[in-house]
Amino acid sequence: MRLLFAIKRLERASGGSERVLAHLTSAMVRRGHAVTVLTWDAPDARPFYPFDPAVRLINRGVGDSARPTRPAEMLARILDLRRAVLGENPDAAIGFGHSMFVPLALALVGGGVPVIASEHGARAHYRDRPIDYALFRLAARLVRRVTVTTEAVGAEYTSDVRRRMVVMPNPIMIAPPAPPTRSGRLILNVGRLEPQKDQALLIRAFARVAPRFPDWRLCILGEGRLRPDLETRVAETGLGDRIALAGVTDDIVAAYAAADIFALSSSYESFGLAILEGMAQSLPALAFADCPGANEVIVADETGLLVAPGDDRVAAFAAGLERLMADAILRERLGQAGRARAETMAAADDSADRWERLLCAAVGLA
Repeated sequence: MRLLFAIKRLERASGGSERVLAHLTSAMVRRGHAVTVLTWDAPDARPFYPFDPAVRLINRGVGDSARPTRPAEMLARILDLRRAVLGENPDAAIGFGHSMFVPLALALVGGGVPVIASEHGARAHYRDRPIDYALFRLAARLVRRVTVTTEAVGAEYTSDVRRRMVVMPNPIMIAPPAPPTRSGRLILNVGRLEPQKDQALLIRAFARVAPRFPDWRLCILGEGRLRPDLETRVAETGLGDRIALAGVTDDIVAAYAAADIFALSSSYESFGLAILEGMAQSLPALAFADCPGANEVIVADETGLLVAPGDDRVAAFAAGLERLMADAILRERLGQAGRARAETMAAADDSADRWERLLCAAVGLA
């Protein structure tokens, strides 16, 4: 098959969706498919994650891929997508993320190219975005299938959308265990600096317990539009020497190997890839019990802690941090069980097979 994947941005984009795309496209070319990836990055941009050399990258450079899309940009991109995709003449086009599959679905109306919309968020993403959700529902009517990462995420949508949905779990991408370099005093968070990740809550929770654990530090890996706000919050705590907003790294395994606790403060996740990566490196994980994605990866009190948010989410998360920080034996037990669970899930991963079956069905080869 000739497959065209489209995603808004790959340059300096270190999120889970971009990593999944690099992994999936590599799997598809190994299976003999011709794969092209289209982005809105500038023509000379390079992706953060490495792609298989057989994957052809096309950067269209329409607008600024790092900014939210403006209405005029949306129209220009729809017109450009139609020209570009029909010029490539793929057997199927797959839009990764709302910001790409909506314009892709609109661009290819009547174009004869089957479109798959790959949703990597959760329904909560649209809670305060009614226009985005209306566009999502419109796109869902125009595409062959909408993929979501878990059954629980799919169940959150209305029946008209669910009729087009298929569960497509993210690939389990874990690195071999690295020799630990732990000091017994480091909490790690990995994620984009965006509202759903709620690192502001994590900073506040750490500040509550920090006086009782003077040797512990917090490291937050990631970039995003909330960096200025988070820098202000760190300064307000007076813990600038113990809380690091460390940006992105191309050696995430070393970061996990140096940490002692993986703390995910997100309000929702589509799938807990970062949690699994940490668990694979024997890190005990902490997350909220009501966080979709996290609560499907962490087995409570077996591979990590799931804290009930209660009326005060900061206090609840701080209590979870304190429990792990105070008990090295608990951290070791949860970490070892987490590693076993991550390895079991990776061994059972059939995501590439699922995608290939879906795409074959979309183009009439099934």
